[in-house]
Amino acid sequence: MAKVNVSQLKDISETLLIPLYSRALLTKGKRPPISDSDTDTVTIVDEIDYDFTRFKTSKGTLAGIACRTCILDNIVKEWLVNRPGDIVIKIGVGIDTRALRFPQSQWYNIDLPEAIQVREKLLTTNETNIAQSAFDFSRMDKIPEKENILIFSEAAMIFFSSGDINTLLLCALDSIFRNSLFVFKTVLRLAVKNIKINGNPLKCSDEDLNDIVRPNLQFQVIGGYMFINYFKKSEIYFSDCLLN
Repeated sequence: MAKVNVSQLKDISETLLIPLYSRALLTKGKRPPISDSDTDTVTIVDEIDYDFTRFKTSKGTLAGIACRTCILDNIVKEWLVNRPGDIVIKIGVGIDTRALRFPQSQWYNIDLPEAIQVREKLLTTNETNIAQSAFDFSRMDKIPEKENILIFSEAAMIFFSSGDINTLLLCALDSIFRNSLFVFKTVLRLAVKNIKINGNPLKCSDEDLNDIVRPNLQFQVIGGYMFINYFKKSEIYFSDCLLN
């Protein structure tokens, strides 16, 4: 069977392969840290024509992705307890398999056209894919409801500045989606200064939250999660997951 070509993925869009590959490694471990089975990632990685060994997948990367996956899975679960069948929007969806683990939701995925093209070759799910930038709101009419929606971005926001995210909040959460919850990842200021992913600098740190929220008095930070609180729980997995 021919493998799926993903050569159209470049720069930031190519980074979507890193969490996919990492989740596959985690799933192959003896004690997968992902609460619900994510065996689909193993199958998907096997179907892609790509040299994944070029990613230097460290214990730290695996730890971060394990913690991030568990945190967001728990947020989705809690949100859906009293809202079964509600809409969930994923910004920068990549090859995320959460729609397979939570099929009771109505999933709307937003990502760049090349990322959506690859996703649709690899995944058949009951979801709606919107091929456009997160900062292009011209096709939001595809999402039927505009209130009390869970919107999250697993890692895409770390590549954008606080000003960019501020614009997203004003144009999307304030003008289109009301009374909704927006969950996104930031990184430490040290990472912004010293780390690039696939040649792309990181821009949004935890210290930028005040700059994001302060100009928008209608928005409120209601909570946060520190990965360090999940490391002790997850550290037993990593020696099992790292493949030679």
